Amino acid sequence: MGDGYMSTSGSAVGDATYTLVDAEESEAPAVFFCTKCRLPLGDSLSWAGSDEERNHILLRTVSNNVSLSKDPVFAGEYRKMGCVIRVLLCVGCSSQVGIMYVSTPMELDHRRSLYSMDVGKIDSYVVGSSSQQRAMRSSEKSPVTIEYRDSVQQQLSEVKALAVAIGQRLSEIENELQTKSVQL
Repeated sequence: MGDGYMSTSGSAVGDATYTLVDAEESEAPAVFFCTKCRLPLGDSLSWAGSDEERNHILLRTVSNNVSLSKDPVFAGEYRKMGCVIRVLLCVGCSSQVGIMYVSTPMELDHRRSLYSMDVGKIDSYVVGSSSQQRAMRSSEKSPVTIEYRDSVQQQLSEVKALAVAIGQRLSEIENELQTKSVQL
């Protein structure tokens, strides 16, 4: 059966159909961030659905980079729908990134208390996407070895001893200058 995942469709009692899904085909998590200041606002692990009519995605949770407006709004199109909302703001740039339905009519109850993020105000990054590049290791840099660390510590000790010696010599010179200025 390979390394894929198995899923079923149809009745669990009757003739079930099994389909193998390749690991590459399964959806990787996505991170949603503000288009203006690039702060992360949430991720697809809290996905609750989408509202294609309003071009919004619905999330159960968001990051601390999202704040709710202090006052609820009951105006405009939301008033016509019978909804009370609060505006979602990006903490980094104060941009409006979506809304939260506080009160809804019965047919919109599924949206209440969810974070409804405006797709036009957020960008996303899919973890493990093909546009990633592997960091190339520089041939000039090598891992820190014990010998290298010991060498650096020895050099630091020498610099420290030199700084102490210079400090002592500076103190002696200052004392000599003060002695000469008192004698004058």
